[in-house]
Amino acid sequence: MASLKVLVLRWVGRLARRLVSTRFGQALTASVSAQGLPELGEFVTDDGTRHVRFDGYRDRVVPRWRAMVESTESGPPSFDEAAASAAKRDIADVSLLLESHGASLTGLRVLEVGCHGGLHAFAMADAGAASVLAIDVPEYGVRQAVGEDGSSDRLQAQSSTLSELRRVNAAEFRRSDTVHFLDLDVVEVTEEAAYDFVFSWETFEHLIDPRGALTAMARALVVGGHAFHAYNPFFAHNGGHSLATLDFPYGHVVLSDSEFARYVEEFRPSEASRAVAFHRSSLNRMTQSQFREQAAATGFDIVEFLPWMTRKNLAAVDPQTVQRAQKLHPSVVVADLAAAEVWVLLRKRA
Repeated sequence: MASLKVLVLRWVGRLARRLVSTRFGQALTASVSAQGLPELGEFVTDDGTRHVRFDGYRDRVVPRWRAMVESTESGPPSFDEAAASAAKRDIADVSLLLESHGASLTGLRVLEVGCHGGLHAFAMADAGAASVLAIDVPEYGVRQAVGEDGSSDRLQAQSSTLSELRRVNAAEFRRSDTVHFLDLDVVEVTEEAAYDFVFSWETFEHLIDPRGALTAMARALVVGGHAFHAYNPFFAHNGGHSLATLDFPYGHVVLSDSEFARYVEEFRPSEASRAVAFHRSSLNRMTQSQFREQAAATGFDIVEFLPWMTRKNLAAVDPQTVQRAQKLHPSVVVADLAAAEVWVLLRKRA
């Protein structure tokens, strides 16, 4: 029991230190409100509700949005040392969480969902995983790209770009030869009892069929195997990500699809088509209670369910925001709106 307490304290201590130095910590500690920002005018919804728009609100909530949204000239893929270090820290934290429940990455067959450049996959291999199959779909990147139409040629080009990025990243890790990649949607994974651990990082919010994804994950896992997901939920203040975060708090949550489309067409015409597609097709509306229910229904026990929030997050959730959110999403509660990040550890039932 003493050793278990030590592991838990080590894990909590590591996370506390990360709050001041990482993107995960910045998402939790950044200002959620629009206080102090100059007003830009108003947006009026279909029922007459007036929302004040604020200059610089998107910069405050999603500081790096321009890198995702604006067109820039890019050269060949290169290794990002800061991102690699962050991925290694992520895996070290997940390893501690597993150890606190009597498990370990050592020797595991891993399935990673939403791998992008493969940094987490390579970090898990270096941390002792026996093998990692890392999957992703090129459509996600194409939907956000400037002037892209989603054609088969563009999807192939995106797949090639990711393959080259993974090749560059692989050279910086010791056991990269144990990692393999596929362009594959998780719902298309048909293997049974082939993996000991399923992992995703900032991916689950983008799965448009979360129940189907959980079903496929449960099928792919051995009995007693674990699944870990860290995700930035749609209902969080920054849950709109770069394209769908508007110019007032929780705009992506409290506007209907048609109101959202009208907003971006009026105020962000150059981004409108991508923003509408991203808002509708790349962000699921799963609440924390729905995640719990669907995990249980697809064969998982919930080992840990950790919504990360601060007092700033809670203070930003006023009664009007809750009421407006519940009008469109009846199962939303304060915790859904206040949690900038949710971590979930699941175990497959017998």
